[in-house]
Amino acid sequence: MEPRSDTKQSLIGRKMYIPRMSFSGAKLMAAAFQSMGINAMPSPASDARTLELGGKYLNGDECLPERITLGNFLKVVEDPAFDPDSTAFLLPTAGGPCRFGQYQALFKKLLKEKGFDNAMIVSPTSSNGYEGFGFSTRTLMRTSWLAVLCSDILRKIHLKTRPYELEKGSANEIFQKSLDELSQILSISDLKHKIRLKWLRNALMVIRDRYRNLPAVYERSKPLIGIVGEIYCRLNEF
Repeated sequence: MEPRSDTKQSLIGRKMYIPRMSFSGAKLMAAAFQSMGINAMPSPASDARTLELGGKYLNGDECLPERITLGNFLKVVEDPAFDPDSTAFLLPTAGGPCRFGQYQALFKKLLKEKGFDNAMIVSPTSSNGYEGFGFSTRTLMRTSWLAVLCSDILRKIHLKTRPYELEKGSANEIFQKSLDELSQILSISDLKHKIRLKWLRNALMVIRDRYRNLPAVYERSKPLIGIVGEIYCRLNEF
């Protein structure tokens, strides 16, 4: 099922960047969009330039996630190859007291000031059933939900295993391989939901056994570490 092209702005022919709350989450969510024929990918990785660009347009009272999200999107904009007519940015919105609802408003303002009005900002919201994509969303929402679940399950298995690996880096290799496999299944177009669900379930069982067979020593003397705080800051690798 391809996106409709009868809206003022269409995702057809555009590359859409997805914010990294976590890389694995963004990668699998991009795969879900790819199953609908949308050229989606995670936003660039965060670095010192990210903080520099984001801080340039903020006054310091905003949350760190806004600075990182804005900075990574601006890295795309400042690329000499940037073409606003073929680029889109996924930036959902929400109500309530969190400033997350203002992310897209600020970014839209900055794009206009830079003369890049044609760049598309996709801001789905639950208030209208996520109709902002310009096509039937039921299939996308089901695939996206599977992407979220797979990302969470994979991360949990990975973090429960990595501290005990005997060969440093071996768990990370499994993680990347497993992430690519899940992404491949999620990105398949015109696949019936029950079949996709079955394939993902089978893949996760293989991944589970892959981690179980990883040479490791589970020592009780190693402390369990819990991280509390804002969800973006807990999940974002930067």
